[in-house]
Amino acid sequence: MTWGEIGQLMSGTGVLITSVCAGVTVTIISLYQKRKQWVDDFRALYAEFWNDKDISQVRRWIVSNKLYAEVLKPILAHLPPYTFFSAKW
Repeated sequence: MTWGEIGQLMSGTGVLITSVCAGVTVTIISLYQKRKQWVDDFRALYAEFWNDKDISQVRRWIVSNKLYAEVLKPILAHLPPYTFFSAKW
């Protein structure tokens, strides 16, 4: 193997490693942004839930053990069981 061939091999290997690193970096950034968006949406929905005056009765049902057992538990008992496979993606 000549020095020219070794140089080409090293150059090709360098380009390959750089491409893999760039791909991994882009994937990690994309996943981070997707997760951040989900967290931001959840926080906005959570804040809206606790600030909405029309939902105050529902909040009482969730917080109070007595009201939960009287009101929500019977309603939830009539719902079909939720599983990962029954979810509509």
